Amino acid sequence: MNAANILLATDLSGPARQCHALTAALVKALGARLTVLHVDDVAPESLDPVTELHAYLDMLSSFRRLRVEQLDGDLARVGVDFRFMIERGKPERVIDSYSREHDIGLIVMGQHSHPGPLKKLLGSTTQRVIHLSDLPVLVVPIDDDAPDDAPSLHPVRLSTLLVPTDMTDACGRALRAALDLATHLGAEVHAAHALGLPSFVPLVAEEGFAPATEEPLAEREAHYRELLAAHLNRAVPHGSVRGSLVVADTAVAGILKEAQRIAADLIVVPSTGKGAMARFFLGSVTEALAKHAKVPVMVLPPAYLAAW
Repeated sequence: MNAANILLATDLSGPARQCHALTAALVKALGARLTVLHVDDVAPESLDPVTELHAYLDMLSSFRRLRVEQLDGDLARVGVDFRFMIERGKPERVIDSYSREHDIGLIVMGQHSHPGPLKKLLGSTTQRVIHLSDLPVLVVPIDDDAPDDAPSLHPVRLSTLLVPTDMTDACGRALRAALDLATHLGAEVHAAHALGLPSFVPLVAEEGFAPATEEPLAEREAHYRELLAAHLNRAVPHGSVRGSLVVADTAVAGILKEAQRIAADLIVVPSTGKGAMARFFLGSVTEALAKHAKVPVMVLPPAYLAAW
């Protein structure tokens, strides 16, 4: 992964400190420079200049001073220097434009566990950046109920990368990109295809449904195992990638189940591709993983995958 410059986009909330340790680990593993960006999306012109503006600016200054001191302390504990920037505007637009203008190779953002009703309706900033950016975006799950503590001094270890695959060209490219990242991290790569099968099948001569039999399921599993093996041989003929087939009600459930089984530290997945099938897998599944996975998810956009 060519990420000489890493951007950590933060809202400076207490729970966002949970991103610091992983970001520091990647900065060290990739030999990168770190910029921390905070975007102020509250427009001062919307505030009354007499009664509200000065109070807002004073409050904001105190809040930022405290959070930047925490940020500096957290990263100093693990030996990482950084540049801190504040910009104003729509967060997703500012993050995307800043990344393009400053040769950023990887964007790191948090995904809050309690985003609030408005963000649930409109989508989080992280989700909007994923849709907008042509750069890899690392989504770090944030537990908003966890204590606001400094990160542990124990280094974060990313030893197992899981790459979900629907056996398309985009997923083959994601596998090759994940292998490259794994060489920097000293990690192994595991590929998984989630086979979502119905629990019931439609009856031929009657209305309604009947339970699916075991024999067709076993036959389909064997067929897809062969397809997965062929896909891995094409995508990474010289790479050491273990593959597995997991059966679940949905692709997302299967991937999360496999991530737990192999104790994955990171899920690497392509973002929205072209075509109806690609949009279904690489769009809705990727977005759901970024929202609900308990481990970090790295989303690789088509523009980035084109080089792989």
